[in-house]
Amino acid sequence: MQRLIVLFAVLLGIVWSGPVAAKRVALVVGNSAYVHAPVLANPRNDAADVASALRRLGFTVIEGLDLDKAAFDRKLRDFAAALQGSAAGVFFYAGHGLQVAGQNYLVPTDAQLGTASSIEFEMVRADFVQRVMEREAGTNVLFLDACRDNPLARNLARAMGTRSADVGRGLAAVESGVGTLISFSTQPGNVALDGSGRNSPFAGALVRHMAASKDDLGAILIGVRNDVMKETAGKQVPWEHSALTGRFFFAASPAGATAGSSPPSAASALPAASTPAAAGGRAPVHECDRMAADPYDKEAERPGIRTDMIHAPRAIQACEAAVKAHPEEQRFLFQLARSQDAGGQLDKARQHYEDLAARGYGAAMNALARWYNDGRGVKMDRQEGVYWLRKGVEADNPDSMFWLGHAYQSDGHFGIWPADHAEAARLYRRAADAGHRAALVRLGLLQDHGRGGLKADAAAASRLLIEALEAGEQEAYTQILTFGASWFTPDFRRELQRRLTEKGVYDGPADSVMAPPVYRAVEALKQRRK
Repeated sequence: MQRLIVLFAVLLGIVWSGPVAAKRVALVVGNSAYVHAPVLANPRNDAADVASALRRLGFTVIEGLDLDKAAFDRKLRDFAAALQGSAAGVFFYAGHGLQVAGQNYLVPTDAQLGTASSIEFEMVRADFVQRVMEREAGTNVLFLDACRDNPLARNLARAMGTRSADVGRGLAAVESGVGTLISFSTQPGNVALDGSGRNSPFAGALVRHMAASKDDLGAILIGVRNDVMKETAGKQVPWEHSALTGRFFFAASPAGATAGSSPPSAASALPAASTPAAAGGRAPVHECDRMAADPYDKEAERPGIRTDMIHAPRAIQACEAAVKAHPEEQRFLFQLARSQDAGGQLDKARQHYEDLAARGYGAAMNALARWYNDGRGVKMDRQEGVYWLRKGVEADNPDSMFWLGHAYQSDGHFGIWPADHAEAARLYRRAADAGHRAALVRLGLLQDHGRGGLKADAAAASRLLIEALEAGEQEAYTQILTFGASWFTPDFRRELQRRLTEKGVYDGPADSVMAPPVYRAVEALKQRRK
């Protein structure tokens, strides 16, 4: 059944939206002058410098310095109102933060935390900020430089008595919703440094890379991580959890080109077309296949390219020519829709996706699912997104299998509650068997902890992640880098170190300690693509 889609503002900052001007809003908070704890030297400076950098990059910035609880709440209300109709939201917080029973809290300047009930009344839950952003904007980035050594946490632990163990060190590992990236100044459970100069190590590196780089957020965060690790001698390792579905740029895209792409060369004139006809009477491989095939479309004639890597103007031209020459070939129509999606022509892309989905084309169903889950080109409706994921699975689309598995694993993020790890494992296995490398990573995570009906087996789990790394799968690198010291078991970490040694990229001990040499070895293995 074909479903109605309501269009809304096109996202700016995600590559597929193209160079269309759009509203981007940031809330930047720096808390230094704590009433019931020692003053922090740098958060005010950090916030002021981040706010200035974002303004220069075209963001509408709401700035808050030394906010007590009432002022923090007002700024959040202002932020929620400003986000309405925006393409992207950014939140930066510098100051004290803590975790209680796995929940992360940001600490206003007037917090005392002298009683157990003060958790809810004196602090700001980080996931509340995240929910506010995800309701209003399809693309969101949160930076939390909030892991500084916190004497208020000790007050709270004393007040909680027998529940004092619920008060953790640093911040807890959390997952982002679809379209969201959460960046932490240090790894889970660790304490970040305030810094001896004007800025903290994390904020200083972030400001430098935002101002100087024309690259996407992923590359910026790698640069920030390397700078912070160098400045702190490896004691502080920034990490992030991302469910972004495209490349996010702080800098504006070049006019007339999709951000992150190179302009066409004079030697690559269109249309270039045919090679000998494919088997079974299918249309021959066309330039459209080379430029816009989906990596997980079973009808594709080429390995495929991510949406964010499509050079939209050339791909649209090539695929329009392919559709005209071979109107019966559904893959060309789908690849035209992807090219239009990449170029921000969402109304045209939607028409083609819906038409193909009505005809049972699995990759188009998957595309609609991602649109609804992300709020891209439509009003966010995760129930509708899950509907299209299920339809994609019925059509044997491996990417739908992966994302429906993620929905079952994520406890409500995608409208499925409660989590069902057994169903997640089943779907990940189907996706992996169909060639989806990121599914190997998720299976490894479940197997490491013995979830989803899988027997806990650190050796088998490490084999899955090594396989994904050797295939160049970014998901494997991200999971190990960001969660290696917190989510993976010590047995897994030792098995990983042994396998990295076998691969000739690591010569350290198999002691389960995720130190910088391990991360460098993981990066080296990832670069050795099969």
